[in-house]
Formats: sequence, C-alpha cells, structure tokens
Amino acid sequence: MQSGCATAPTNIVEHLDPDTGVTTTNVARPMQFVHATPAYGAHARQLMQLGVFEVNRSGHYRYFVWLGSWGTSPTHSAASHRDQLESVVLFADGEPLSLSLSGWASNSAGLTRPPFHRPVASAVEAYYEVTPDVLRMIATSTQLSIEAGGADSRRFEPWDAQLAARRDLNYFVETVLR
Repeated sequence: MQSGCATAPTNIVEHLDPDTGVTTTNVARPMQFVHATPAYGAHARQLMQLGVFEVNRSGHYRYFVWLGSWGTSPTHSAASHRDQLESVVLFADGEPLSLSLSGWASNSAGLTRPPFHRPVASAVEAYYEVTPDVLRMIATSTQLSIEAGGADSRRFEPWDAQLAARRDLNYFVETVLR
C-alpha cells in the first residue's frame, strides 16, 4: 500500500508481497459489467468485475486483466462461470481483443494473494496476461463490453457509466504503464 503522504492517489493500490518480493499495482475500483438473465427470474443477472494490474518482479513487468464472475440466481454455478471465462473477448469501441486465460488463481500471475477482493464468496476469478497496448485500448475506449463463453457466448455491458472505475483505469495507464 502507498504510505507516508496524505495526498497519495487513491486511484491505484500498491502491495509488496513479503513472501515473494513481488510488487503489484492495481486499479482501486474494478469496472462492473452485467448480463440480464430474465429466464431465471425478474432480477436474475450474471455479473463480472474487470480490474487491471501490474506485477513487478525486480524490474520485470507483466500486465494482467482480472475478471471476477458470479450470478444472482442459484442456477449460476461456479462451473458455468468457469466455462464462460475460458473464452473471453473484450470489445473496445467495437475492436475485439481476445484474452488468453493464464489461470484461475493469483499464483498464475506469480502472486500469493489476489490483487482484488472477490465480490462474493461464490465468485470465480480468472487471470489473463495482456500487453500494455491492450490496457491502453481498454482505457481509451468509449464503449467497452465483454463477451464470454465461446459458442454459448453472453455479452456483458457496463453496469452504469463507471466514472470512478474509468478514472482509476485512466490514471493507471497514465502513471503505471512503462
């Protein structure tokens, strides 16, 4: 975590892993996405959070997108969320950005703890290594959506304008990317 200065930015969070010596820097607020599933109930939804982070291992930098997925219906199982997260495409202003799954746990990014808190205990996490250019495309897009699930794909749209999360993402891109 950042310390010392009362005016430290709250848009990003830094953490030094005492076990590995790896430093992570991530956006403070992940973006929220939703896919309505009215067939399961009036308020049934599948939800996703998208956060970005950097892993710094002694000057070797890697960048990741983290997705957390869960649902409000008991029919949304962890297995179905995991199946969907195996095939993910982000659409940044209509441009498809296919993500390659790195793993299901923080250790797939070389971490001993996740950079983000799961929004609910039943949420499934997935990690995708990306390039700085992909993060720039995500940050500068005016329309961002997620398509998950391959053949049985579902489109996730932003929950709302995501102003605070977008500010965090833009700040991350402007100050952290190398």
